[in-house]
Amino acid sequence: GAASGVEETAITAAAVPQGAARWLPWVVAGAVALAAALVLVRGLAAPQHAVEGPLRFELALPKGAHLALDHQHDMMAISADGRRQVFLVRGEDGVRALALRDLGQATARMLPGTAGASTPAFSPDGEWVAFVAGNRLWKVPVAGGAPVVVAEPVADPRGLAWSPDGHLYLAPDFAASLRRVGDGGGSLEPVTELDAGRQERTHRWPHALPGGGVVLFTSDTVDSTEFYDDARIEALRVATGERTVVVEQASRARYVSGHLVFARGGSLYAAPFDAEALRVTGPPAIVLQGVSTTVASGAAHFAVSEEGSLFYVPGEVAAQAASVPLWLDREGGQEASTIAAANYDQLALSPDGRRVALVLQQGGSNGLWVADLQRGTLTRLTFAGSVADPVWSPDGLSIAYGGADGVYRQPSDGSGEPERLWGPRSGVFPSSFSPDGSVLIVEYGVDQGQGDLGVLDLGAPEEPTPVVQGPAHEWMGEVSPDGRWLAYVSVESGRPEVYVRPVQGRGGKWQVSVESGFEPRWSPEGGELFYRSGVGDLFAVPLAPGETFAPGPPTRLLSGMRSGDNARTYSVGPDGSRFLTLGLTVDGHVDRLNLVLGWDGEVARIAKRHGSR
Repeated sequence: GAASGVEETAITAAAVPQGAARWLPWVVAGAVALAAALVLVRGLAAPQHAVEGPLRFELALPKGAHLALDHQHDMMAISADGRRQVFLVRGEDGVRALALRDLGQATARMLPGTAGASTPAFSPDGEWVAFVAGNRLWKVPVAGGAPVVVAEPVADPRGLAWSPDGHLYLAPDFAASLRRVGDGGGSLEPVTELDAGRQERTHRWPHALPGGGVVLFTSDTVDSTEFYDDARIEALRVATGERTVVVEQASRARYVSGHLVFARGGSLYAAPFDAEALRVTGPPAIVLQGVSTTVASGAAHFAVSEEGSLFYVPGEVAAQAASVPLWLDREGGQEASTIAAANYDQLALSPDGRRVALVLQQGGSNGLWVADLQRGTLTRLTFAGSVADPVWSPDGLSIAYGGADGVYRQPSDGSGEPERLWGPRSGVFPSSFSPDGSVLIVEYGVDQGQGDLGVLDLGAPEEPTPVVQGPAHEWMGEVSPDGRWLAYVSVESGRPEVYVRPVQGRGGKWQVSVESGFEPRWSPEGGELFYRSGVGDLFAVPLAPGETFAPGPPTRLLSGMRSGDNARTYSVGPDGSRFLTLGLTVDGHVDRLNLVLGWDGEVARIAKRHGSR
């Protein structure tokens, strides 16, 4: 292997065979302080010696940047010819953006205009990069120039593919079917439909086969969310809408030189694949282990080129990246809690600020735990099924949460059994208690592809009374400390924004967020409303006292918080001066990117050897 002391060298050779057919060595000379980096480009000439194996490299990041390992979205892509790679990094300012590397250049460079980006994809000719930012789908030329809007809204994408026929396929939200749009821009049109009979929740991670007539995607159901090793790969014939199940218990399939490559359990598998009949023709074999994977979203961080190169983040499989409850003050200061790091997905701070409810992901299910922030102890509350969206009662004596078949409430000290408040029904989640604890705001209809907010009377919990209902998806409802106002998120404008209206449903309605908003939280005294943007910035909205709702302009307080549309990623402390959130541990920051040239040959050899047993 090569020495790693050259800070800005683009790639360092890990193992280079003496000869390599189909590859031409390029020597890229750096400046005076830089060593030369060996770069090999496929298909330009035929050297004298035969292939001894694939060529493996480790790519360096731009100076001062760190890899922005994204646990919900795609974070990397490789061009069809394998010459270019694009990936998400965070600069010294903490802003997430795209970095582009070309095999003919010694260093990666930042792509201007991509702040807040996720989900990159190359155009078929490798001259453009599409990405999602600010709830819009964009494209930007790699040679330089301003980004161009292709389509909107795109709330929280789960995969993007640029097809050879000029269409972009994407999953625009975490619970949506596939859409497509021409690369010249236009409206998103549906190309798949969620199967209500199977309780399908999502179609994600699209990948267009050569020619563009068939798109592979990952399908998963309501009863198996947050564990995509139980998902299945389907193939869609776009012209007819015909769907074919290709592989069970897998996620994020890609086509590589006559083989279907897919992720399962932190490894990549490959099986011979008939791209005309759309069927696997042999047993799958493990072709790579140790790929950074988040089974809660099915995000396996790898990309393959049409000519057979592999680009991936080495790492382990995890339900989520290991995180720890972390206090943030208004100036950005941090103070770690005494709670041990684990795969936490959600948190909710108790009213007195002494305890925190944590959703912990273990073995494909989400359990509810309560941590004592002073003593550092953890107590488990649930022992069966998966839970989501914990909400404390105002007196701190109980916690409501969403289960597989309804909304439940359980004593916060673990002394009693869970009580089902409303059910049986899936796709129901608690959102907020009223200040006196007599009613619970719930989100329902998610299992039917439509989220509404209603009031559940805890004295006689039957069907909730609708409070925010309409054609748009509404969720994350939070009642103000005085019980008069309801802050919530809606996509009625075409992207997620925070709105406020009276709890009783009568009167005006105000949009308080700008350029996207999630997770509204009231300050304890009611003088401010906080919300988180889609890229992880925390904003504060001042509220004038009086009988009417009078919000001021939003002010950015903090950056670098969790992004996406997940609920319960932060809580406001009892005095409103600081915030409890989930911070990634040091282990969650991975700064390695691997490039494997000629990987398709290795895939074919392993698959053939495995099939001949």
